[in-house]
Amino acid sequence: MDWKNQQVGHAVFGTGAVAALENGVMTVAFGAGIKKFPYPAAFERFLTALDPAAQTAAQADLAAMREEQAAARAEKERLQAEELERRRAEAAALRHTAKKTATRRTVKKQA
Repeated sequence: MDWKNQQVGHAVFGTGAVAALENGVMTVAFGAGIKKFPYPAAFERFLTALDPAAQTAAQADLAAMREEQAAARAEKERLQAEELERRRAEAAALRHTAKKTATRRTVKKQA
C-alpha cells in the first residue's frame, strides 16, 4: 500500500498526514510537527488510519509481524532446547568417562 499522504490519527497529536514510510519507520506530519513511528507496530496502540482500507492494510501487516515474531521465538526456543540437550549429553558422557577412570584406578590399586 502507498502510505504517502494517508491521513492518520493519534490520541495526543491529532490528525496528520504520512510523509514517508522507509525501512519500517513511518514519518507523519502533524500540526505539532514531524513525528516518527515504527511501522506497523504503531498501529497497535498509537496510530489509526482514517481510511478503512489503509487501517485494514496496517492491521494485516501487524498480524504478519506478530506471526514472524512468534516463529522467531519458537525457533529460538527450539535452538535453546537443542543446546540444552547437547550439554546434558556431553555432561553424561563426561560422568561416564570419569566413572570408568575411577574404576580403573581402583582395580589397579587392588592388584
